[in-house]
Order: sequence, then C-alpha cells, then structure tokens
Amino acid sequence: MNTAILFLSLILLAPPEPPSTPAPRLTELVRQLGHRDFKTRETAARDLLKAGDDAITVLNAGVKNTDPEIAQRCRQLLPVIFAAGRQEKLTRLLKEPLGPLPKGLAGLERFIDITGDGRETRKLYAEMMTEHHAIIEAFETDPETAARLMDEFYQKEFERWQAAAEVSLADVAKLPSVPGRAALFLFVRGDSRHVDRRKGALKGYQLLKAIKLRSAVTGPEEIPGIKKLFLRWMQNEKRSEFVYQSFVVVRDAKLKEAAPEVIMFAARREWPEESRADVLDILAKIGSKEHVRDLKPLLTDTTSIGTCTAEDGRELEVQFRDVALGVSLLLAGEKLTDYEYANFGLRNGLPVSSLGYCFPDDKARQSAFAKWKDFTSKPVNKSQAP
Repeated sequence: MNTAILFLSLILLAPPEPPSTPAPRLTELVRQLGHRDFKTRETAARDLLKAGDDAITVLNAGVKNTDPEIAQRCRQLLPVIFAAGRQEKLTRLLKEPLGPLPKGLAGLERFIDITGDGRETRKLYAEMMTEHHAIIEAFETDPETAARLMDEFYQKEFERWQAAAEVSLADVAKLPSVPGRAALFLFVRGDSRHVDRRKGALKGYQLLKAIKLRSAVTGPEEIPGIKKLFLRWMQNEKRSEFVYQSFVVVRDAKLKEAAPEVIMFAARREWPEESRADVLDILAKIGSKEHVRDLKPLLTDTTSIGTCTAEDGRELEVQFRDVALGVSLLLAGEKLTDYEYANFGLRNGLPVSSLGYCFPDDKARQSAFAKWKDFTSKPVNKSQAP
C-alpha cells in the first residue's frame, strides 16, 4: 500500500465529526484552494494548516468537492494536519507524565487502562504510536483494514530482518527486540475486535518469537507495561499456535501473574485435551495453594489425554482429571507418591510431563481421589486451606 492510498484510507476511516457549524472563514479558505491565483491558493493552504484540528471538518467536506483542485488539496492537507496534531499530543503526553491524557490519540485510553498510567507506559505508547500509528488509527474504526495493515507489517519486518541479518526462519528469534513492536503486536492481537487472517499467520508467528517476550515480561530487561499487555493478549488471542507459544513464555519466565489465564485455558473443553493438560501442568510450577479451589471443577473430567508406559510394558490411560488432581496436590504441598501416583512417571517426585500424572491401575486412581476428598473435607486453619 503506497503512502497516498494509506493516507486516503485513514481519512475515509476517520470517525465522523460531531455536528457543528464550521467557521465561515475556514469554509472560505477551502473555497480558495481552487482559486486561479497560485499565491491565494498557497496562503489558504497555509492558514488551514495553522488552524489544525479546527480545519478537519471543512477539509473532510472538501474531499468531496466537485472541483478536483479543491478535493485534491484537501486530501493533501488532511494527513499533514493529522500528523502535526498527533505529534503535538504525543509531546504533551510525555511532557506531562502526571497530567490528563490528551484527547484524540487513537487507543490511548484503552492502552493505559490495560498497562496503568505512568511515565514508562506513556513512553511505550508513544513509541508504538510513532512507528505504527496507521495501524492503531485504522483499528479504531475498521479492524479488517487494521488486520491487512498488520499483515503488511509482519511481511515488512520479516524482510527487514532477512536483509539486515541474512537469517533463516529459524534464526529470527536471535534478532534484537523493539518495545514498540512488541507493544503493537500484543495491543492489537489482544483486542477482542482483532480480525485473524491466515495470510499473515506465518510471519506473525515468527514476529512473536522474535520480540522475545520472556525477557520483556520479567527479569532485568522487563519493559514496563508489556506484562499486562501480554496477559490481556493471552485472554483474547484466537490462533492456537500463538496461544501455545504464550504458555511457553509463561513456563520459561515462571510468570506467576498468568495463573488465572492458565486455569481459564485448561477449562476450555473446545481445545485439545493434551494441550489443556500440558498447560495445567504449568500451573504446578507457577501457581500457589490459593489456586487449588479453582481446579475443583476439573476433577470430574475423565477425558483421556493419552497413555503412559508402565515398567512391565503395560499402556496405562491418563485422564485429564489425573492431571488436575496431581497439580492440586503439588499446589497443596502434598506428595504425589502418597496418593499412589506411579513412580515411573515421576522424576524427583515431579511428573516429567502431563502424561507423568499416571496411576498404576484404576483402583489406585479411585483411592487417590477418595483420599483427596477426605483431605479437603477436614476442618483446617483457613490460612492453610487449599
């Protein structure tokens, strides 16, 4: 998409102006854009630019003028005014970190509602908006157009990586991360209005790997605001391979704040059982005793997730509820072997995978669930209750 078409699309997608009566002077300046005298036309254009946002209404009307000279000049002036107004607002946003949020910046209030307000999160928004304002502005009025622009962004970024570093698909993750790029990805894809398009999926997935979310959400390189954008994205991402990658980040970063998202995903019956079980296993590493009660509804799910191989060669079924119980036990500080889980599925007392939550037979499974029911029914100190 060339620059002229992009500017025009943003103009046409701009939200309708509230009913108002333009100043007669501004209406006259638009009329003078078609004047036969060059100096008059240039003076009118300059005065309209000085009027800034006040001139947007008459310029939007001028785009539809039957005089092609006036229509063309209005199309040329609008993006210049938009750019100047955007830059002025971004400057004010950063200059007054404790001041009110400037009105008219696309997605700003929604962004701050997610990340929280502060100097660093305002800086992150400004970086994202400076580099990718066309996508954010289009997204506010037409998510389908924003999705197409995101596809172009994925492609452009991937081509830039290859040209600069001469890397293969597998090497993309070695390239440096840019906060604005990570924020854009999470902010747009984390919105429930985002339109998922298969065309950009491959390049988008490579971008997801390249923005290095693990270091961005936690640790010494953590970027303020990215963690909250990440958690919101996890809730709304539509593409399964992206969702799975998010849980890889949660696991590797030991992101305790993601525990509610882990539980939410594990409870989604429409997702593959094996994937749900693998995600639930992550909760054993990042969750705490307070999450045990959230797993209670999962203890009745008898869906098979696969088999484990016993020492005598028998193939033993592992049910989803076996994983839910095992994770509950670990969060409660109990030992799996005390509840008859098989040693051959464990390493140092912990399962090697979700299929490691394995019982030697159904009798052991029934005994384990009965013992857990007895354990949780006993009156205990509230501070110790799972």
